Amino acid sequence: MFLYRAYGFIVRSDVRMPELVPARGSDPDGRRKFDIKLRRHRRESLSRRELIGEVELPKGGAWRRIWRAADGGFIVTFAELASFALSARGDAIVCTHRSPGVAIRTLRHLVLDQIMPLVLIRHGRQALHGTAIATRVGIISFVGPAGTGKSTLAGAFCQAGFKAVADDCLSLIDNGRILGVPAYPGLRLWEDSAAALGHPGGAAVAHYTPKQRSFAAENFDDFPPAPLPLARIYRLEREESSTVPRIEEISQRDALLELVQTSFQFDPRDEAALELHFRFMERVAQTIPIRRLFIPEGFEFLPHARDAVLRDLDA
Repeated sequence: MFLYRAYGFIVRSDVRMPELVPARGSDPDGRRKFDIKLRRHRRESLSRRELIGEVELPKGGAWRRIWRAADGGFIVTFAELASFALSARGDAIVCTHRSPGVAIRTLRHLVLDQIMPLVLIRHGRQALHGTAIATRVGIISFVGPAGTGKSTLAGAFCQAGFKAVADDCLSLIDNGRILGVPAYPGLRLWEDSAAALGHPGGAAVAHYTPKQRSFAAENFDDFPPAPLPLARIYRLEREESSTVPRIEEISQRDALLELVQTSFQFDPRDEAALELHFRFMERVAQTIPIRRLFIPEGFEFLPHARDAVLRDLDA
């Protein structure tokens, strides 16, 4: 088995996971173990009791489905790619089916970037759909619709020596203050974004997408081993008519709506979990500064957007 740390767990995997930081005996989350089994696939024998969640593809059809299993666990399926069993305790993921031609890197991506947010929820955490950077004042997170450039802006911070601690999923906990839990190093970027940031030719994320993993090597050294205070959340918006980035305050009411809409959910019919989620996000909106960050179109404006955020942090 290979040992890594990610999302606040010690991950035990039966395959190498180059995306993750190797675990050390001194890691603070050494008691929280999580197993990933991708190498030996068993036939899917779990009985599907009910469908509790579905995400559709942009052109129609189901991308991801979550089924409640008869043994108390869950089955997660991805189009025609693969299926996984999530244990009832939320402490193990096993690949139960892998279609011909599906690369092992694709399985790693599906587990790390698609299923782990669900695992976090099963462990009582909240999972924000955002990319995050560690700064001297704590973690800052970028949220917003797909295509607004969250990971690309984070890459501009990595260019300046900052560390990416989460890409697309930031785990949050309340320990008297709101903390962000580092996930893994690196960012997933489109080819043009990676080239513009000086990182072309990164490792492929999965066989079905041209996205690549960038800035992993720069972020491995001294990757934060423990949760860090959450300092700011920026809601990204593109502004084609402008050449100057700008930042605006968001009211607590609008901030709460944004947080609820931009976070991961497991079972939308679980009223107790939804209530817990709403109360948590309400506390985030009350205690964490949340801003709108308007970014002009064009890679050339990324350094200016980064500088605007750094000035805001110093204000």
